[in-house]
Amino acid sequence: MPILKNLQSWLQRLTPEIGAGPKLNADQRRDLLAALHSGRPADRWLAAEALAEGDPGREGMAALADLLGDSDPLLRSEAARGLGQIGGKAARQALLEAAATGDALTQAAAADGLGALPTTHESVAALAGLLASPDAAVRQSAGEALARLDPLPPAKDGSSDAPAVQAALLPLLTDDAVMVRRAAALALGRWGDDQVESALTACRDDEAEDPRVRQAAASALERPRKQPPASQPREGGVSGEANRGDPPPPDTGN
Repeated sequence: MPILKNLQSWLQRLTPEIGAGPKLNADQRRDLLAALHSGRPADRWLAAEALAEGDPGREGMAALADLLGDSDPLLRSEAARGLGQIGGKAARQALLEAAATGDALTQAAAADGLGALPTTHESVAALAGLLASPDAAVRQSAGEALARLDPLPPAKDGSSDAPAVQAALLPLLTDDAVMVRRAAALALGRWGDDQVESALTACRDDEAEDPRVRQAAASALERPRKQPPASQPREGGVSGEANRGDPPPPDTGN
């Protein structure tokens, strides 16, 4: 597969702008799809990245979706990142379907991808459901994804996703897993109202709590508690979507 010989240098020339990468021709797409089955992990990672940077086509989208359940965690992460970068209805649908599977590895990867897309009610509902997963990695990924998304404006009848998301996040502040507690605190900075401040303050001031959780709670408390604006036109490439917020602070440990 000649394309793999200079794949790395080719990738370095690709612009990071979403949708601005060079369009793959049929031969390149075929070689990249074949490389996804390589025995060398690096070839597989690079091929997944190249598919996401270019135009993967329907077959490439399906291949990236399949990788969400791969045994290689880096490849799962690359596939989720790629689908989030590609965006659009097909990528979102693939991630929603992956989130609905019973496989924890697939669900965690899907949550990461959904957190990279603009907010929709479907994404929020899927992520809120994953907060109840028995698997800590899934709960963590769902919480971190919600920490990247801003709530949508309320519907015309005044209903909003935020109260249900807040109710699902609050119990996770006492989760057994440190990183789940951290993710919940960060997410409550976006999805919580004034009622969450006492719980976040308790986390921040608890000297027995992990420093990463305390820092996340402090960051969430510093975030203004703003009410979503009245129903208005939403920005984004997909109808009914709102822009993503800033990403949560990076983790400083395991």
